[in-house]
Amino acid sequence: MAVGKKLLSVFFSFTLAMGLLPYSAFADPSASSSDSTESSSDASTSNESEFADGGVASKPDPSNSEGGMDSSGSVSGGEDVEFGVGDEFANEQEMSAPDYSDGKLAIWADGLDDPSDIADVYPPDTNEIEAYANGSNLQPMSFSSEMLYFCKYESSCNYDQGLSSGDGYHAMGYFQFDNRYGLGSFLKAVYNYNPSTYSALKIIGDRYGWNVTGATRSNGAFTQLGNDLNTAWHAAYRANPTEFSNLQNGWAYIDSYNGSLGARGCLKAFGINLDNRPDCIKGLCWGMVNLFGAGGGASYINKGNYYGANWFFKNSGINDSMSDEVFVTTLCDYVVNNVAKRYPKQSIYWTGWQNRYKSEKADCLRYISENKTNTLVEPDPSTYKIAYTSHVQDYGWQDWKTDGTSSGTSGQSKRLEGIKIKTGGSINGGVSYKTHVQDIGWQDWVQNGELAGTSGQSKRLEAIQIKLTGSAGDSFSVWYRVHAQDYGWLGWAKDGDSAGTEGLSKRLESIEVIALPKGQVPDDYDSSVGAMKKKTLSYSTHIQDYGTQTGFSDSVDEPITLGTTGEGKRLEGLTLQLDGDLSQLGISYGAHIQDIGWQEDRSNGSFAGTTGQSKRIEALHIALGDSSGYSIWYRAHVQDYGWLGWAKDGENAGTVGLSKRMEAIELVIMPKGQTPPGYDPSVDSAKTSILEYSSHISQIGTVSDVADNLCADIVLGTTGQSRHLEGFRLGISDSTESIGGSIEYRAHVQDIGWQDWQANSSFAGTSGKAKSIQAVEFKLDGEIAQKYDIFYRAHVSNIGWLDWTKNGDSAAGSVGCSIPIEAIEVAIVPKGSSDAPSVGATPLLDSSLFPSINCESQSAGWGWGKTSEGSVAGAIGQSRALVGMGLSVANDSAITGGISYLCHFANAGWTSWCGNGTRSTSSGNAIQAMRIELTGNLSNYFDVYYRTYVSGYGWMGWAKNGAASGTTGLNMNVEAYQVKVVAKGAPAPGVTAKSFSDSDGFLGMPPDRKAMRDRIIGYGSGTQWLIAVNRSTHKVGVFRGGAGSWSLQYYWGCVTGAPGSPTITGSYRTTGFKRPVLSTDSRARYCTQIWGGYFFHTILASESELGHSLSHGCLRMAYPSAQWIYNNINAGTAVVIYN
Repeated sequence: MAVGKKLLSVFFSFTLAMGLLPYSAFADPSASSSDSTESSSDASTSNESEFADGGVASKPDPSNSEGGMDSSGSVSGGEDVEFGVGDEFANEQEMSAPDYSDGKLAIWADGLDDPSDIADVYPPDTNEIEAYANGSNLQPMSFSSEMLYFCKYESSCNYDQGLSSGDGYHAMGYFQFDNRYGLGSFLKAVYNYNPSTYSALKIIGDRYGWNVTGATRSNGAFTQLGNDLNTAWHAAYRANPTEFSNLQNGWAYIDSYNGSLGARGCLKAFGINLDNRPDCIKGLCWGMVNLFGAGGGASYINKGNYYGANWFFKNSGINDSMSDEVFVTTLCDYVVNNVAKRYPKQSIYWTGWQNRYKSEKADCLRYISENKTNTLVEPDPSTYKIAYTSHVQDYGWQDWKTDGTSSGTSGQSKRLEGIKIKTGGSINGGVSYKTHVQDIGWQDWVQNGELAGTSGQSKRLEAIQIKLTGSAGDSFSVWYRVHAQDYGWLGWAKDGDSAGTEGLSKRLESIEVIALPKGQVPDDYDSSVGAMKKKTLSYSTHIQDYGTQTGFSDSVDEPITLGTTGEGKRLEGLTLQLDGDLSQLGISYGAHIQDIGWQEDRSNGSFAGTTGQSKRIEALHIALGDSSGYSIWYRAHVQDYGWLGWAKDGENAGTVGLSKRMEAIELVIMPKGQTPPGYDPSVDSAKTSILEYSSHISQIGTVSDVADNLCADIVLGTTGQSRHLEGFRLGISDSTESIGGSIEYRAHVQDIGWQDWQANSSFAGTSGKAKSIQAVEFKLDGEIAQKYDIFYRAHVSNIGWLDWTKNGDSAAGSVGCSIPIEAIEVAIVPKGSSDAPSVGATPLLDSSLFPSINCESQSAGWGWGKTSEGSVAGAIGQSRALVGMGLSVANDSAITGGISYLCHFANAGWTSWCGNGTRSTSSGNAIQAMRIELTGNLSNYFDVYYRTYVSGYGWMGWAKNGAASGTTGLNMNVEAYQVKVVAKGAPAPGVTAKSFSDSDGFLGMPPDRKAMRDRIIGYGSGTQWLIAVNRSTHKVGVFRGGAGSWSLQYYWGCVTGAPGSPTITGSYRTTGFKRPVLSTDSRARYCTQIWGGYFFHTILASESELGHSLSHGCLRMAYPSAQWIYNNINAGTAVVIYN
């Protein structure tokens, strides 16, 4: 062993935690040695122990890659095993040998959150080490077999054990003291304890100075050191077997249980006093420190560091208030469930560790139960009316409880297995009771403290009946309730009634019993809560993807759900069967199946529906055979609807004709006259098809659907997909007999015009001809027209939804505009309903709605002239530049809006927008380009096209909706222009190519640069320069010139702000502040301030940054770009940043 209490604990913890000590079972200290010849007998001894379930709890040896325990629980290792210095299976501490050269012992904590974490154990107390090794602190000790029970998982239980192959010929004795870590110190301490008795040990001191860390085995035979150790050890044992054994006990006890790093002190740091616990719990914790290590002891715990066994003590949640049974169960279960997580690299040992602590749990609980059985104290009969004790799974007999106190457990899933009940002195009589037991059923009555249930058979109690006997029953009632698996506390029963469950395979977990005067009830008595649960209805369901599932109901008035919700799974079949007291009633049920319709009714467990055909149940009806006392209520959970209303006693639930899957059904049996939870008679239990409709859509084909409500909003076609509606049908379902009359409609089709009227699901439009519907009309006829209005509106390409109209008052869509309809919305509404859509002014686009545009022009040397839309405004072929223009909308359209325009003049550039007749001029300067756009509601329905006649070139292409037309930077003047308004999305009046050119030549400027120039063209600057930044494309443009005449000089990539620190947007003027290097990051060079903390500067690392959003808000550029700005851009330069 080691050379002192602290060092001893460190060494012993290491050797045990890392498997450096073999694992044997404890033996009788007085047993004689079995090895008379050390070199042969010891060499053949294997220190291993297997118990019945294969759970040898091995401690892996980091220096032995061949020895150890595999997952089957077998220990390997034998004579002449070669030992290395490293092992991939190292446990919590990983080292080749302890090193105190720096005053500390480093412990490598495998499995910590951060593998680089290192914990340092305090250096040993030299005085304490010397005192211990000199024998002054070592005393012989003996312990109960209960406290040392754990040792059967550690060693071969032989105090005379010499060096053997089990630990590579390193360890000796009952506790396997290792020659590498503390054996020499132990031998020295024993010798100093009694030099006369243990004189055989003196040779170890004389020859080796008590340092026995050398090799004990070489070339298949013991070395001189090995032979000396074996001879001295056996001689010491023979000198006084009992004392030498007890000295081993004392050394191990001080080290791993009661020493500065022992289990007792570690748990005390957690606020847990082991002194008050049974010996088996002390042994459990002692063994854990042996196996997993002390983890630095209490000093580490007090610093919040939890290693070795302390990791399990801390994280298991054990505390001093727990009962012994709960303490053992909590700790052992936590080790079993988490040891693999704690030591992820040691998978070959997981099974052994887990089996060990399953077995240790059983050992401890058996000791505790036996101790309680022997010490269970019955209360004084004069202090209670009724007393009872229960036998609990794993825990055994519990303390006696009295007069309503709970006996058993709650929240631990432990079954009651037996019970004893007695009456007290104030009850004149006795008590009888019987239990319903797993696999047995109701047992016979027992009385007055006799066992009801079983012992040692692991069978659960499921129900109980209790009654008073003798004259006690005349004055008192006995009340009782149970805590049952999956139910919790059931209601109170009394005087022989059943409490618990029957036929449900549920365990009782706790019980309360109380005797009260006749007429009184328990304080928390609730007559609505039943004391007994039995099967009332059994069922099976066949569900899409899941197959057959079974279940049952245990109450007459509590709903159960068959199937699934929220998963989109169809219910395909089911069976229903009444049980228990209801079985004589009988039950029948029928299903409406996809593609089949209503099947014949089934009854009493027969299957309704289908299997293996992927067909959905769509509707059900259910009835009781004899419903004189009960009604069966049910409701369906249906695709797209959710829960429908409640039906009962043969009524239909679900849908018919709507192609909707039933996903679940909820049902409950209730006494006649009662209704189920949430019952609302206004909610329908069944839905049927009322309207049938279909759409024929370009690139899709025909799409059909139904509606269960005459007043449902119906959409024919699609929106947002740019697909044209080519045909449709709409009609009242044949299954609907209560609605008279018809729905009539007609379509205006591309290249065909208006078709004839259709009615009740006849087809309107075309199919297979790629011709779009452009307008529709709807109206009602017959009885339905007396009660309802039909509203409709069209969703047209490039515009969207037009206004509502109704009853054939107007067509919806467009006529004469070549605009396809994409969708139609139809709503049938009761006359006078407040839910009716509002009819608007623009359900139909036609020529009457097109705005008329008045055009004005002033050519150089001439006055103002006026023309109409489509005509040429200005002069062609006379070399007269256009010096002014104006546009206005005639007030002859029902659609509101106006027109705006902007001109680019020679010597002036782009001016401000004008509108609605205001003339755009610039002191006689020639117009070189223009932009025109519609405003207000006109822009929603129409596009405006325009083109310019440019001197020296001729007509440019048609521009549209605010795009530039003409030229800039080419000194080419506009002589005339034309304007044309078309329906939204309609084709252009002519060629659109080459509608604009600039200083880079016709169409020579790429679109992105052109878009940037157009964006800033009207901005001014305090210098001849302007910088534009497009954040979305990560581009910087440098322009030269002035407002209206900016010319692009440079175009660079850049880095913009990251999402959490975006670059600012807006218009700014440079401040003139510059830095060669940014103070917060020396990598940022050539810094030119935009505003505040935002600068132009160089990239930080490589040009791969360009084109990304990475910065803190600044604009990073390549070195030459940032340097150019730094050298050439002065204060006042405009910077425009946009998305």
